[in-house]
Amino acid sequence: HEKDPNKRTLKILHLTGPHISYDYEENGAVDCGAPLCCKNGLGENKTNGRKAGHWGEYTCDIPKWLFGDTLEQISKNHKNLDFIYFTGGIKDHTHWKSSTYTQQADIIFHTFKTLIESFPEIPVFPVIGNHEPSLPNQFAPNLPDIYSKGLSTKMLYVDFAAFSQSWLHENTLKTIQSQGYYAHTVSGRLKVIGLNNNVCYKFNWWLLLQTRFIDEQLQFLVRELEKSERYEQYVHILTHLPVGNNDCIQPWEASYTKIVERYAHIIKGQFYGHTGTDGFKIFYDTYSRPINAAFNGANLSPYQNSNPAYKIVHVHPDTMDVVDIETHYFNLTEANLSPNKSPNWKKLYAMKEAYDLSDLSPKSLNDLVDVLFTDTDLMINYWKYSVRLADPSLNELCNLNCRHKIRCKIVTTISGQPKRRRCK
Repeated sequence: HEKDPNKRTLKILHLTGPHISYDYEENGAVDCGAPLCCKNGLGENKTNGRKAGHWGEYTCDIPKWLFGDTLEQISKNHKNLDFIYFTGGIKDHTHWKSSTYTQQADIIFHTFKTLIESFPEIPVFPVIGNHEPSLPNQFAPNLPDIYSKGLSTKMLYVDFAAFSQSWLHENTLKTIQSQGYYAHTVSGRLKVIGLNNNVCYKFNWWLLLQTRFIDEQLQFLVRELEKSERYEQYVHILTHLPVGNNDCIQPWEASYTKIVERYAHIIKGQFYGHTGTDGFKIFYDTYSRPINAAFNGANLSPYQNSNPAYKIVHVHPDTMDVVDIETHYFNLTEANLSPNKSPNWKKLYAMKEAYDLSDLSPKSLNDLVDVLFTDTDLMINYWKYSVRLADPSLNELCNLNCRHKIRCKIVTTISGQPKRRRCK
């Protein structure tokens, strides 16, 4: 397909990791001693007397009113959105406490309801995050004896399909109901494939029982990519987990990376979440040539010292190439000084301008990595963007080892096997 430079680019909202605390307690404990604070019933602060702000805290996930306010502001400030990529991370970080499935389904339902009400005419392509099951991180094989014991993830998949029926075709919903993944034809030029790669998560204890069930999804991915190749159709892939960050088991990462290498000519964008930080990854072929790229959405939740963020992705309507990506954020410290006023969202940066890139092709991004290995000032800027200029992170700084780890994650898609010699 020829690229017409005068055509309006598609505008895609990439939203990830809201991690909504529906029991967020304004004026509650910020330093409560638990892994996550600012929630009802977690008692007093342990070391300081600061109380949870109206719009959130850097040690906490977000209150539900911030989620609603954010979507309202996005709908006002970004007209002509074509669709939304929502790469998971709905529930907050209460890892130590399981919930009933009904409680979990209510949280997912209310989140999707808010999305539908905020963007009634815009298709949303969601994927499931590792926090979405009632037992976080647990994604079971689809086996009758597991289902009969009430240990299945099936109800999550069925409900996720039901909540997604406003946007996805009926035949698309069948694979979601089965194992939480799907392929949706947007047009003759674009297919969106939403994977449930949480099954490969190292904290998914079902992998100790068997790993065969996670191969089915990769086989599905290959079939869908084969079809798209046959019909000269481009593909965007959505996942929750990145590969190469020691999150996913290595055999799955190796297989996925091999698939990306085979179909790199039609995969025009990969979009993920989970990490909380902003950034990107480069995929390489067997000869270490850059062939594809994946982009993190940057969490809406400020948990672990980042400012809330979302992204606007510009895509060429003919080639489906990612043309540019803008990151938008607000300063949480400033927002909490004005609890009765909506946060002041602003553009943090656009990739092409910030890094002086001609495009976002894998080759250009690989050239950028070369510079990040030698230009300390640019590397520090990359890190600052990754945490969205969050005050507590800027106070701590990012030392030489911190910067080295960030750089090496960019060039690693199979954990422990970076594609740069200086990372080994």
